Amino acid sequence: MTASHAENHDRDKLGRWHKDLVSGQPGNFPAYAVFLVSREDRAAHDVFRAFRSSFEARGAGFEHLVIFGQHGVSSALLGLLSRFGLGDEEVPTLALFSSPQAEAVHTVALAPGEPAETTDSDDSTNDWQAILGQVERTADGQVSSLDLESLSVPVGRQEVEIPVLDVVAKLLRELS
Repeated sequence: MTASHAENHDRDKLGRWHKDLVSGQPGNFPAYAVFLVSREDRAAHDVFRAFRSSFEARGAGFEHLVIFGQHGVSSALLGLLSRFGLGDEEVPTLALFSSPQAEAVHTVALAPGEPAETTDSDDSTNDWQAILGQVERTADGQVSSLDLESLSVPVGRQEVEIPVLDVVAKLLRELS
């Protein structure tokens, strides 16, 4: 796919995501997940698919799960990385937040490139499974709130200058 296809695809997705974030019903799902990947990050694409299956099974809408960069580097991908306090060398990353009004995102590094041949559960490339497990337990009512900082996996916390919803709106205006 051409760079312009990646650019148009991610800009259109950013617009839809913004619209759904604005119109979504607060409190109906405990997490929002944004995958920031490259075209080559097949392992991260597989993780996205696992999140999508789980989120859809629990009634989460499009606003709760989105991926940028899977067709190539785009201004939307680079803009989100920058606004989330990340560099382009940190792709692939999963960024999570609990509300469109959140002023911080939690970040988890994902394995780059192709999926690993091994599935060793102690491997840090599988940290995402602990995150997804906590989101599932929260969505299923087994725990009262999502607490990513309590997990034993490395989760970063990035402050954003304005609520995530406003970050998305501002980026969308800049790219239009």
